Amino acid sequence: MNHRFGIIFDVDGVIADSEAINVRATSKAFADILGIDAMRIEDFKSGIEAASAAGCQSIAVTNTCPRDALPSADKTVDTLFEVSLDTIRQMLRPNV
Repeated sequence: MNHRFGIIFDVDGVIADSEAINVRATSKAFADILGIDAMRIEDFKSGIEAASAAGCQSIAVTNTCPRDALPSADKTVDTLFEVSLDTIRQMLRPNV
């Protein structure tokens, strides 16, 4: 486990985009195979579109694009300080 920014990261593996055959589907496909939830946090329109195409939940950060350029994001924030672990949990498991 890795402790950073007050969050405990328990990562079993990482798949880089350069290792994937279909970058748009990578996050969701591996999440389905592993039986886990997938979410992408992106600051580029193409990243949000890729998350949407893959069926992943997404949070858009308005670092590089204005808010209205990121309509397919499930949530849009101006800074990562607006994203808490509880926010991510609620988005991935809204009924828990």
